[in-house]
Amino acid sequence: FKVIVAIMQHMAICNLLQSMFCVFPAFTAVIEDKWILGRVLCHFNDTFRVMCNLFTTISTCALSTVKLLHLKYPLIARTWSKNTGHKICIALWVCCVSIYGPLLVEKTFYMRNNISFNYATYGCNYLHHSTKTPSWYKKYAPIGMTAFHILCYTTLVVTSTLILLIAQKVRSRSPAVMATLR
Repeated sequence: FKVIVAIMQHMAICNLLQSMFCVFPAFTAVIEDKWILGRVLCHFNDTFRVMCNLFTTISTCALSTVKLLHLKYPLIARTWSKNTGHKICIALWVCCVSIYGPLLVEKTFYMRNNISFNYATYGCNYLHHSTKTPSWYKKYAPIGMTAFHILCYTTLVVTSTLILLIAQKVRSRSPAVMATLR
């Protein structure tokens, strides 16, 4: 169960990042009734919110997958170390950063003057794409958004399926084994 602990630690780090870059700035904006934290944090607020949501979604799927593998292959799963969990999470972080890293670069450097504070959501919104938008981003944006939607829907389907498989696996165990688990 060391892998599960490592994944949960990374989820906790993600929640701390989200609190630091999303919840705290929004709370400050509500109190002050304006954005006082500057444009740079406004860019990070938008990107970290989406990136942390994606990481939480994917890591939830990874957590369900690891739990199923623990049930299905208990002898092999005992050999997994905490480093295995960290490697899984590093791969998930790289996936999230590779999807949203170029978005942050484009918004920070090319759309920095097109950001405004929205009083309805107490967050930062981009007005429109800049005329200086680079050609690589025009190609990347549809690919990045498609990858995001595919990951989210795949995660939903995989997590739901894995939870059903885990429930079926636990229910199919013999009563003697279930008595020892209690």
